[in-house]
Amino acid sequence: DIYSNTIIAAEALVRWKQKDGSYIMPSQFIPIAEASGLILPMSAWIIETAIKQMIAWKEQESPLNINRIAINISAIHFAQADFVDQIKSILHKYPVDPKHIEFELTESIALVNIEETIQKIEELKKIGITFALDDFGTGYSSLAYLKRLPIDYLKIDQSFIKNMMADSEDKLITETIVSVAQAFKLKVIAEGVEEIEQLEHLRSIACDIYQGYLQNRPLPAEEFVLMVRELEQQLN
Repeated sequence: DIYSNTIIAAEALVRWKQKDGSYIMPSQFIPIAEASGLILPMSAWIIETAIKQMIAWKEQESPLNINRIAINISAIHFAQADFVDQIKSILHKYPVDPKHIEFELTESIALVNIEETIQKIEELKKIGITFALDDFGTGYSSLAYLKRLPIDYLKIDQSFIKNMMADSEDKLITETIVSVAQAFKLKVIAEGVEEIEQLEHLRSIACDIYQGYLQNRPLPAEEFVLMVRELEQQLN
């Protein structure tokens, strides 16, 4: 949260750990998984793993004060005719409150079939799941589509945030996206915040939430808990 500087959510990131301890990044293995069809069981595993992690955080003796865990949804998985039924089936297996789950869709996914996208989002929002439109500003960025999509959060792509303080056009785009989101009553998340100057400017234009290396780099779940606890102690 930009104003309180408290950690209110987490984003689930997948990494392929090799025997030597190094990692293969998603940009390398996700395209192969999509081309081979393995993305479907992988996507289901990612969702279930994230849900189990959220349950574990909430069931701790001192529950972790995390409101949401965000999960990126694959285009191929989202396009499945029974996507909504698959998600409901997963949720029925675990004692999780769906309000703690956020699905992130890119513009390219959301706008392939706008009517079908709206229907799927609305069905899952009925049970409490929230939705974010990811990487906003890099695709269609159509206000007509934005007006129709029943999303909750708009994520500003990190490419604009990265050069925002040195590039007047990126700065203007960022400010415009925040204004547009506010007009549509959407919460705004800035991606890739790495410098305090970026954070201060985002605060000045009333952006709501940020994520990025300024707060921390991606961490394993157990290290994430320690980081959240430490920050809470500092604020108290």
